[in-house]
Amino acid sequence: MQSAKKQTGFMLLEVLIAILVFSIGVIGLVAAVTVASRTTTSSENRTRAALFANEIISQMWANQTVNIPAQITAWQNQIPIGAAAATNTAGGLSPLPNGVGTVVTNVATNTATVTVTWQEPKSTKTSSYSTQVVIQ
Repeated sequence: MQSAKKQTGFMLLEVLIAILVFSIGVIGLVAAVTVASRTTTSSENRTRAALFANEIISQMWANQTVNIPAQITAWQNQIPIGAAAATNTAGGLSPLPNGVGTVVTNVATNTATVTVTWQEPKSTKTSSYSTQVVIQ
């Protein structure tokens, strides 16, 4: 009889420890989902930046010159969120958060460097995508 009294409350302690271990597991799972979501958003923005760069390069190839200032200006206006094309661009791309597009051309050699930069929401780090093209 005496040994039964010593173990009073032991089952409750086991249940509390099990709940603690389960809670830590759930918190870890929520943190993993948050990181995965952030990574997916970052990857999506990088893909859109590459597509934006490809869009202006395609226009250069179509015109067989890098000297297309009107198209470059129109292209730059499509990149940032809050621009006139706030929902979708003509190419069907969604704008980038805090996006900026720059094109540095060299008409003599018919080359251009296209850079798209953006800043993820709630981030202090600026991301960029850059590519070069030679039109021959």
